[in-house]
Amino acid sequence: MTSPWAGKNSHAQSLPFHVVLCFPQLCSHFSYHQGESERTVALFLEVFRVAGPDRPVDRLDHVPVSDPMSERSRFLYYWCPFLLYAALILCLSSYKLPPGPKQFSDKTIHLAEYVGFAFLLWRAITQDDTKRFTWKRAMVVAVAGALCGALDESYQSIVPGRDSSIRDWYADVAGILTFITISFVRARFTRNYVAQ
Repeated sequence: MTSPWAGKNSHAQSLPFHVVLCFPQLCSHFSYHQGESERTVALFLEVFRVAGPDRPVDRLDHVPVSDPMSERSRFLYYWCPFLLYAALILCLSSYKLPPGPKQFSDKTIHLAEYVGFAFLLWRAITQDDTKRFTWKRAMVVAVAGALCGALDESYQSIVPGRDSSIRDWYADVAGILTFITISFVRARFTRNYVAQ
């Protein structure tokens, strides 16, 4: 007796097995998207469609299914480094400076500190599109960095053994603008600049 799945396409012979393998994924998708009836129907059609030689029938990688864990993973990967760095700046501002001559200029430390701050904030905002430069992103980083620098200096004014200076804030802003300038120049040379 000839199998109803027999034909010229050898991949069609494993279609029932393909449906069995994909059934848990379909159920999971339906549970998270009960209101998206059209999206669910489209996913079922993708499962029952016979795959070609370049698309294995035992996989659904070509079907974009949202994963609730992906957003959490992206937050941990992109935003946690920035938040930890900001917390580190706050912790360092809470300690009294040791007495004695300084080996490095205080302004140089502030500038380098906020170059790293701007880089991590830019990375968190842009995520997978870090290399592309837009003026909207630059403005967000500049304003957020300047506000955080001002809050940091205000906090140091109430910490015993620390002092607040407008020049320190200027150095913070200079560090942010330094990173934005570097990003702009790199984008122009790599053709990742967008005039927005």
